[in-house]
Amino acid sequence: MVRTLIVAGKRRKKVLMKVLFSSDLHGDMDAYQSFSRLLHKHDCGVLAGDLLDEFLPISDAKRYGLFNDSEPEELHDENFDEVAELELKIDDALKNPESINRKGLEKKRQEICEILSYAQKPIYYVIGNHDIANWIDYKMVKNLQGKRIQIGEFSIYGIDTKYKGIYGTFKYSRSLKKEVDDKTILVSHIPPHGILDHTDRDGSIGSKEVLKLIKKAKPLYCLFGHVHEEFGIKENMINGSWFLSRKFISLDLGKNEISILDPEKS
Repeated sequence: MVRTLIVAGKRRKKVLMKVLFSSDLHGDMDAYQSFSRLLHKHDCGVLAGDLLDEFLPISDAKRYGLFNDSEPEELHDENFDEVAELELKIDDALKNPESINRKGLEKKRQEICEILSYAQKPIYYVIGNHDIANWIDYKMVKNLQGKRIQIGEFSIYGIDTKYKGIYGTFKYSRSLKKEVDDKTILVSHIPPHGILDHTDRDGSIGSKEVLKLIKKAKPLYCLFGHVHEEFGIKENMINGSWFLSRKFISLDLGKNEISILDPEKS
């Protein structure tokens, strides 16, 4: 399925620039394969964080030859929800590069980057609150944290966010405003406050500082994720969370169009 939305405003002159966008893939290897396949029809890709989870599934640990039957408590399935132990294990994975969990996450990160590299197109990403692996540049897969990338007449800027649980923080500054203008695609894992950021349990969890930057700098688009239930488009604000929607977003900057792509039908 492809659904196209023409963003209100003056139509731009034709520019050969198409961007494939997604967020919150959480280690879904089939999703990465689909993203790489659809990237052939685009000029570049953008991923807005939560590329992996904090825990490596036991099936992956076995696949990488890391599973240790004497220490099964280090790995949990996706339904594990003991908050106190979860925080301890995340802390251990961050501090202990020799843990089974951390070793496996690094192997899976490299496997994901290889899959994305097949398309031979540049891919820019920011990390999310679940991303504890060492996300560094790999071939054409580039970390966008706190960086501005110029692509022709357009630019892409990635907000460098710090996390405490589900909340993300960064500090707005005038110098940051200089990195973003009306031809910039702003990329943030955290949504702007009050825009496609509502959760049933915690209400709006978006960032007021991201919203302030948007109001001051007026970027061409703001791409984000984090809140899985709020996949969608609100004018030039786009929540691309894959986790529940199972869809990607395609932006045609020349036609000023946004399309929703179902990879099973595209």
